[in-house]
Amino acid sequence: MTDLKGIEAFDEVKRLIVIAAHADDLETMCGGTIAKLARRGMTIFSVNCTLGDIGAQSKEMLRWTLAALALWLVGWTGWWQWRIRRDRATLPFARAWAAMRRIADGDAAGWHALHRAFDASAGGVVDRSSTERLFARRPEFRPLAGDIERFYRLSAARFFADRQAADEFSPRRLCRALMRIERRHSR
Repeated sequence: MTDLKGIEAFDEVKRLIVIAAHADDLETMCGGTIAKLARRGMTIFSVNCTLGDIGAQSKEMLRWTLAALALWLVGWTGWWQWRIRRDRATLPFARAWAAMRRIADGDAAGWHALHRAFDASAGGVVDRSSTERLFARRPEFRPLAGDIERFYRLSAARFFADRQAADEFSPRRLCRALMRIERRHSR
């Protein structure tokens, strides 16, 4: 899923579900992390699997609680899968990322997929001299302007000058970064 570790792994997450066995587990086990994420503006839902009262609850009540939790998790998983499919169908860089995940990083098909995603995002063909049109239509991509211009420079060398660039460049890494920005701004 992601190469990120620590709190950065949650950068694109808008909502978080925390499941705890007991009412105080949320605070004692991961309260600091949840507080940091809440300060970042994340919406947090907590699910406690027990009522928190003293003593044992009835087996019937426990069964209903677990059944409701299972039903909720199935619904959430279905929604998540639907959202991924919808993004791949409607968002150009999500579609390109789906294609690029199946091929090697240097494969020409990956470079072509990224070109098609840029063209779809800009509403027309984008080349090295017309990146400003892309940024005019999609200003959220401007922080990656250096990488995007580098992509077009290396792409021109690769496809039109008939030579492989010595520069180490990962179209997959660029596509993934653009997909994250695209998803963040599509909601």
